[in-house]
Amino acid sequence: MSLAGAVIAGLAATFVIWVTTRLSTMNLMGLERYLGTLFTKTENTTVGFLLLYLLGVVFGLIYAALWSVGIGWIGYLYGVIFGIVQWLVIGVVIGSLPAVHAGMRSGRVKAPGIFMINLAGLWAIPAGLANNALFGFVFAFVYQFFASRYDWVG
Repeated sequence: MSLAGAVIAGLAATFVIWVTTRLSTMNLMGLERYLGTLFTKTENTTVGFLLLYLLGVVFGLIYAALWSVGIGWIGYLYGVIFGIVQWLVIGVVIGSLPAVHAGMRSGRVKAPGIFMINLAGLWAIPAGLANNALFGFVFAFVYQFFASRYDWVG
């Protein structure tokens, strides 16, 4: 497993997914805005961006760890499959955000609902699926470069 490669690929894939949310109706959610109000009622976009990229790195480390123990292999197919599984998990977790999200509990931030349906309607399902599958694809693309050249850990 390439630890540095997983971090860099996670950052790159997070950037791509952030841009693609801006190009689709998922912009209504504003990932950094939702994460920026996770702990406080007031919006802190800087904290939101940091949490967004931290989550991208965490998911990247999970992908790399799964590949390093033999679950799937480093490649686009498993990147997309992991992205779809990621979307399923995140979609359900997003539906439960009102229980722990400070901005939603205060009523200042609208609850997105499961798979963000409250914000973008049914369009949220294919858009979220595509964005998370793209995350997995981009992660695999960038991580392959590092894993094939620099096997720093393991």
